[in-house]
Amino acid sequence: MHRSVKFFTSIPRIGAILSVVCLIGVTATVFAESVIRTVFGVSVTHVFEVGGIGLLCLVFLGLGWLYQEGAHLRVGFAVDRLPAKPLRILNLFLHLLSLAFVVFAVKVWWDMTMGTLESGRFYLLSRIPVWPVQMVGVVGWGIMGLAILESIVKQGREIMGKPALDKDK
Repeated sequence: MHRSVKFFTSIPRIGAILSVVCLIGVTATVFAESVIRTVFGVSVTHVFEVGGIGLLCLVFLGLGWLYQEGAHLRVGFAVDRLPAKPLRILNLFLHLLSLAFVVFAVKVWWDMTMGTLESGRFYLLSRIPVWPVQMVGVVGWGIMGLAILESIVKQGREIMGKPALDKDK
């Protein structure tokens, strides 16, 4: 497999690893809060915000990998009965539509992030700036877009009867 292809196909895996790191961080934060509350009878006020930030990062960073692994829900009971070539063409069209949606989502999240950056907003209790957290959403949608683009290239090559790019898999 060509090095650039290998690099782009590994980006969702990197997102998944970062997602696991976020999961560990959220778990550790909630565990620490539970211990502190039980032992000292005091609650750490910003755990709720930090936990929410961690969950947002966890979800968005894992999107592309979940897509690559086929873990997203889909409805296929009627469509799967189509002959092979029309099914491939329909799948390609739906992937192109999905990619258009992801590009739209990246733009919306980017605009929201830039607006937040300009306003200088912070989370109320933890005083963490909001824009870096929103930028994780932009990155997560971007990783998802790369995973969909990889699938579109593979499907396009199949429809045209060309060999796959990753022969040595």
